[in-house]
Amino acid sequence: MRKINVVFTHLKPSGWQYKLGKALKEKGVRIGGIYVRKYNKRFYHQVFDEITSLELPNLKIGTVFWNLLKHPSRFIKFFYKIATIKPSVVISE
Repeated sequence: MRKINVVFTHLKPSGWQYKLGKALKEKGVRIGGIYVRKYNKRFYHQVFDEITSLELPNLKIGTVFWNLLKHPSRFIKFFYKIATIKPSVVISE
């Protein structure tokens, strides 16, 4: 079980999550993110301590289904990580 203080959830990271995460990180808070779509790894790993993502290019049913068939372990790992995070606060957009 990993202890994360604040977790942000959305399809992909946004600007306000970056700004709020940066401010909280300066205060010593551990920040995590749960996202479904692809994101800029170099930019957001500066703020977030841990990011869990499926890294899907879009949410069309064909894309999701094809990725589920092609990479089933990725989906299992994604949902396992979500189940094991015990955050103090979850902020969703």
